[in-house]
Amino acid sequence: MEKVIERVENEGAQIRAMLNDIVLYTEGAYNIKDLYIMPTYFLKEILDRLESKNKKIEEEMSKSQGNRKTYF
Repeated sequence: MEKVIERVENEGAQIRAMLNDIVLYTEGAYNIKDLYIMPTYFLKEILDRLESKNKKIEEEMSKSQGNRKTYF
């Protein structure tokens, strides 16, 4: 029984972390109250899209850093 309780508590912590990440990384585009009533697969989709967006931004920044030229 203790293992079940521990697993449920860990899953709850993971879900809360996911919700907080969505609110933080979308800069308030999603309300925490709205996220609590969304199905978990919606939340996972949102996080996947955010990760994809961040990866593209990093790639673009990496490309632009390689093109910098110094003029004197």
